[in-house]
This record gives sequence, structure tokens and C-alpha cells, in this order.
Amino acid sequence: MSNFSIKYPLMTDDDSGIVMEQVWLTGIHFRDGSYHGILADTPVHVSGIQQGDTITFDADSITDWMYTHNGTITGGRSIQYLLEQIPEHQRSDSQWSILGMFE
Repeated sequence: MSNFSIKYPLMTDDDSGIVMEQVWLTGIHFRDGSYHGILADTPVHVSGIQQGDTITFDADSITDWMYTHNGTITGGRSIQYLLEQIPEHQRSDSQWSILGMFE
């Protein structure tokens, strides 16, 4: 098993017009009584943090998770849902490939 990731909600900047932004975290680890993860990309509506930064998170607030095993993605329901919303005639080859990887 590899590529362990979780999706986590972050409070956004006051002037963003939205309350929370979902981000993917990798490199999950537990240290000094807290969970930590590395931002997989830079949030759009949360200033002061960027891809590669380590943040502390509350495990009870995780909104999605995923990992790969033998080339198959387990979990990742939010990604699978979004890909399935793209009309078949508009999906790229890479999107088709990713969809085929879900268990």
C-alpha cells in the first residue's frame, strides 16, 4: 500500500466569500500527541500556507481518505464523484484512466 492521503477542511480567509476549503494532505504522521500532514497543493482561499507546508489536523474532521494498493485506488470518493460528473464525451484519456483505478 502507498500514496496515503486525507482530505481535510481548512477555515478560509474572512474575505474569501466561503467558510471552508478542502485540501489533500500526504505524509500523515502522529507526533507529540497530534496528527500532522503535508499540503499536497496550495490552498486558494487560505493565505499564509502553501504546498509542502506541514499542518496539524484533527482526525475527527477528515472528510475523505485514499491510498493505492496494487495499482487500485481505495477510498477517494470525492475525487471519484467529481470525475463521474464530467460527461463521458468530455473526459480526457487520463480522467478515464484514473476512474478505472478505483475499487
